[in-house]
Amino acid sequence: GSLGQGISAACGMAKAAKLQNADWRVYAVLGDGEIQEGQVWEAAMFASHYKLDNLCVLVDNNGLQIDGNIADVMSPYPIDEKFKAFGFHVINIDGHDVPNQLPEKLALEDKWIVNQFNQVVKEVTDNLEHFEIGIAVQKLYDFLWDELCDWYIEIAKIRLQSSDESAAQAARQVLVWVMTGTLQLLHPFMPYITEEIWQSLLHEGESIMVSKWPVYEEAHCFQQAASDMQGIMDVIRAVRNRRSEMNVPPSRKTHLYIATAAEKVFQEGAPIIERLAFANGVEIGPAFEIEGAVNIVTSGAKAYIPMDELVDKKAELARLTKELESAQKQYATTQQKLSNEKFLSKAPENVVEGVRQNAAKLKEHIALIQSSIDALSK
Repeated sequence: GSLGQGISAACGMAKAAKLQNADWRVYAVLGDGEIQEGQVWEAAMFASHYKLDNLCVLVDNNGLQIDGNIADVMSPYPIDEKFKAFGFHVINIDGHDVPNQLPEKLALEDKWIVNQFNQVVKEVTDNLEHFEIGIAVQKLYDFLWDELCDWYIEIAKIRLQSSDESAAQAARQVLVWVMTGTLQLLHPFMPYITEEIWQSLLHEGESIMVSKWPVYEEAHCFQQAASDMQGIMDVIRAVRNRRSEMNVPPSRKTHLYIATAAEKVFQEGAPIIERLAFANGVEIGPAFEIEGAVNIVTSGAKAYIPMDELVDKKAELARLTKELESAQKQYATTQQKLSNEKFLSKAPENVVEGVRQNAAKLKEHIALIQSSIDALSK
């Protein structure tokens, strides 16, 4: 099967095992759960060969002193996430001739991820030159997980799944370029696993170990595009948070109206907002007047979601009323305890304080529920 399928299978079967060798401790997630004894390099090669979720090598006080705990920083998610990311990458370039170079025309999201990668290259290189190993690893972790996987790959799917082949090819080229550079940055920390993946991808040269280290380039600085993209991401986060607060499932799509002075930027980002903010239509303009809509404000825009599309008013009112009654009963119980002199005098102070704190939280919760009921009742 494909590399992506092999990676998924290995991740799914993974069980933790602990390997020990003299002053070095090796922690690996083995595909079949079997504990393997051997030298550090043998354990690492084993882990790499079977495409495992996690491999970390720690050194005790008799060995190299590391700035930071690589096991804490990298384990267990990032390697698994890296496998998923590169598995996605392999599946989407399979059967296509994709050069390892950026396309001539970059979309807004392409400029954003190239700018972010360029900045990571600069900072990680500087950290390594100053032996700040832990800081360098943390920055790679944040880029790989929070920006590349959580955002760019999800956004790239829009073009990759579209009928526009030129747009899809541009997305593939950016993926190849960023993924290749990310592997090179990760190689000092995960030499065997990155080499294994490198050999499975389109590459130049014999080994990732002798490939050219990524360098910071002014031509890859897109500060304005990064700022514009941040504004779009802020709206998406805010809309998703509000929907979550209102218990609206992702399957429930709504129209989304966005009032902003940066209309051109948000028009370009409309497909991204529609996909990631669970909308079935996005309208951009300088201002909107929508009665009974949920308002969501960010630093660069104001979003409106029609309440009737967001929730079933009757069902939501019934749910909130039931939740309010439950909270009021709990609050009444705490008040009874706090008005009981025997309880106050005999109970430990930490118990009494816990009841007071619970009462304060319940009071705040009741106020929030009541405000939601009032808004729906208008």
